[in-house]
Amino acid sequence: MYSAKIYGSESQMTFALFQESNAKEDWTEYILRHSNVRHPNILQIFGVARSASVYAVLAHNELSPYKHFLEIHCLSPIMNVYMHYRWAMEEDDAQHYMDPIIGYVPPHAQTLWIDRCSGRLCIELAPILFAGPYLDMTDTLGRNPDYSIEFDHPNAEHKVIACLEVDQYHAICTSMLMRIREISIPVSMEVNLGAIARLPSGYQSSELLEIACIDALGLYGRVDKQIVDGGWTRFYCRSSELQEDNVLCQWSIKLPHQWCWLSQAHHIFKTLDIVSDHDSYVTVRGVRFELEIPPLPTHTREGYLFVCPPKDFQTGPHSFRWPDSPWYWSLDPTGMDVLSAWQALRLGFPPITINTTLFTSSWDTAVYGGLSQFHSAKGFDPESQDLALHLGEPLYCLVAPPAFVRAQGHPRSGEVECSFTDVAVETAAANPPELPTGGDALSPRQPPVMLMPESLVPGPSLFIEEFCSMYDLGEEVLARFQAHRFKRTNGFAFVELADLTKMGFLTGEIAEIKAAISTWAKRT
Repeated sequence: MYSAKIYGSESQMTFALFQESNAKEDWTEYILRHSNVRHPNILQIFGVARSASVYAVLAHNELSPYKHFLEIHCLSPIMNVYMHYRWAMEEDDAQHYMDPIIGYVPPHAQTLWIDRCSGRLCIELAPILFAGPYLDMTDTLGRNPDYSIEFDHPNAEHKVIACLEVDQYHAICTSMLMRIREISIPVSMEVNLGAIARLPSGYQSSELLEIACIDALGLYGRVDKQIVDGGWTRFYCRSSELQEDNVLCQWSIKLPHQWCWLSQAHHIFKTLDIVSDHDSYVTVRGVRFELEIPPLPTHTREGYLFVCPPKDFQTGPHSFRWPDSPWYWSLDPTGMDVLSAWQALRLGFPPITINTTLFTSSWDTAVYGGLSQFHSAKGFDPESQDLALHLGEPLYCLVAPPAFVRAQGHPRSGEVECSFTDVAVETAAANPPELPTGGDALSPRQPPVMLMPESLVPGPSLFIEEFCSMYDLGEEVLARFQAHRFKRTNGFAFVELADLTKMGFLTGEIAEIKAAISTWAKRT
């Protein structure tokens, strides 16, 4: 796309140039695609041109790429929300217009442009590869915006604040400016749905710090497999279903007011003295538990995999984690004859890996700045919970003292680390943790004691099953290694000795593992 001006005219226009090997076919299809529609938010053709090898289409108005328009105009947070709302409504209106003419046009078949003079959305149509469901935004975002508001007018913000209700503003932030992230977490970690947690860039599991929670939640559970008697699910080992989908079960939250965090965010931030990096805080909206099952060898004997009931994952009203025994193999279709993990491996059944995925949502720091300004303009103190009470929303509760959160938000050498579930709701306020003070707080952290001493280097790379079998470590040791996703012995060089205790190994088992490693490894 290029900007252009016709000789003798003062109006800026835009033209598309086609120069590829199939330029003529693309040019012809482009013209036909846009000639059938007449809508102010869909690209309108002014004229066409062709020469021996160059084909062009001239369109009305000077258009700017969607993201580029936002960058060059540096809109305030409130105007940024409004323009996203306005463009969503314009796109929705265009979809309603196109539906009876050419059908639903999915997002991948659209290129979004902005008219640089009017600020209106302009949709350039592309070939439709496939069509998904059409999402009508009117019910979500409410009534149509006030199109008389000019994005560059000095009083534009005041007009936006006057024309939008608080819950409508929150809905726009949630529907259009929310960032969704999926992260893998340790399988030993307990997940509290609805919690607010700190998730910094370069995420590490030890840094996922819960700061607030909410009780008035609804839960939505999904199980992808058919449940059999007793709540357990049985799979025949050669069934194609066993290989097609690894998702075991998944839970999501249903908030009575899906944007209640936005009305209370600044209250929580103020109470905990959080003044920066607001985009590092996420709402925990869902969790997925998966079994990763490698293809079965052709010589594997017939057997059955039994998976525990979904209710076994729930540890509290809104908390979930892997149970101690989520699955087992059996040669008996009734499941009465349970094979241990060791026996299953010796019979040729593949090792199973378990995974946990967390679904979170967050907002950019600028969005939080706009929320504070919008709430104040509507007569509410953004650093209180008055707005939430006014809207009848459930209230968030702190789960850690402010001093502790400050220490975790600005870690220094020697300070305490906290995992996602280290702080309990019931005891945090009554028993604040003691932080190191004085010289101890600044003393260097002692180097960790590694499972493999510096005098040893890894031996031959073995599958963890081979290692445990070769050194007769037993099925319980193997099962714990597998539960923590150890696949080969290469990883032993990076394991701290204290990690074995955290993994649940007993003293005697740790001694046997160290003895086996000293035999397997080589001396430097």
